[in-house]
Amino acid sequence: MSDSEPPVSGPRLRGGYLNSVVYRDGKVHKRYAGIDADARRNLEHETLLRLSHELNVPGAVISGSRTLVLEFADGTNGQELIRQGQPDLVLRACGEVLRRLQALDPGPLCDVLPGSGPTIVHGDFGPQNVLLCESAAVVTAILDWEFCHLGEPIEDLAWAEWIVRRHHRDAIAALPALFDGYESMPLWTVRKRSMVRTVEAMRSFAIANGHTADVRLWNERLNDLLTWDEEEFKDDGRAPE
Repeated sequence: MSDSEPPVSGPRLRGGYLNSVVYRDGKVHKRYAGIDADARRNLEHETLLRLSHELNVPGAVISGSRTLVLEFADGTNGQELIRQGQPDLVLRACGEVLRRLQALDPGPLCDVLPGSGPTIVHGDFGPQNVLLCESAAVVTAILDWEFCHLGEPIEDLAWAEWIVRRHHRDAIAALPALFDGYESMPLWTVRKRSMVRTVEAMRSFAIANGHTADVRLWNERLNDLLTWDEEEFKDDGRAPE
């Protein structure tokens, strides 16, 4: 298989912001795209191998060029369960599993993960990248580790909050459940600052890959985020226009 070979055929799975994610023969075939595709594929593969005894993550093997073949993980996507009316349970479970992740010793991954800091950071954590059991009380798998790095605990927590505030504004009233599960609620100013840094990093990633439409999207998201105020969200569950 070469870089020019087309992706595996099969039903496309939801998600896959940049990559091709296809279900075939009971497996998930994730083919990475972008200027650092090989590095992200290798990072996710090694991270999954080393975390497999600590957390519920899919098994994975490298297949050819830029492709990772993952074991199919049972469960329902957290965002879907939020849409079905279970935001409190989903967000509490997200907080609990994030606390477990951050309690892990990052030492065994220090030779793999980029960055510096005391904590293993998923890099795109939130309900969009977790699967849960039918009752929505337990996370059955954490997906998409290609942006994993060493960093600060606030990064994943604040990003999970950003996902809810941006994409599930009718569920913002359930955000206290996220912090209940996490057993801590950092100051709003600290959380918002971390959100800004992650949005800026996503914009930089889009710039580096020459995705003009995505750059415009992340600029719009950043401008929106800069208007947010914690108290305004408590009024009616919507960000200010």
